[in-house]
Amino acid sequence: MHLLFTERTHDVEDHKGQVAFPGGRADEGDESRIATALRETEEEIGLRRGDVTVVGTLDELLTVTQYRVTPVVGTFGWPYEFKASRAEIASIFDAPLDWLADPANLEIKSYQSPMGGLQVPVYYFHYGGHTIWGVTARIVLSFLEAIGMRK
Repeated sequence: MHLLFTERTHDVEDHKGQVAFPGGRADEGDESRIATALRETEEEIGLRRGDVTVVGTLDELLTVTQYRVTPVVGTFGWPYEFKASRAEIASIFDAPLDWLADPANLEIKSYQSPMGGLQVPVYYFHYGGHTIWGVTARIVLSFLEAIGMRK
């Protein structure tokens, strides 16, 4: 099994060029966080809502930029023909769960938070020329814990 990632363009408002999961802000018409995730995924990478089997959600995370993120986990058939939004997505790639779960592939750095000066860990994976870090890496670790691939 693999996890699917996107690399954001440098034209987006926030998190330019960063690796992320498909997703975004809720619209007024979204019925739930799951509906938001499915709509955003379809808009960003062309993965149709009806092609996704939603497994559930992970615990909400707060980013250092004060975004509240509710990770939605789903599966879909592979291979899949994606249609990336040129305005938002520079590339789409996947990484194997076994590789992500290997502690040798996880880098941890300490960061001094501007709020209270606390030292907080920042997690990094370097895979296939991409750097997966910040809240995206935290979501990966949370997912690996949820499925029993990380202690």
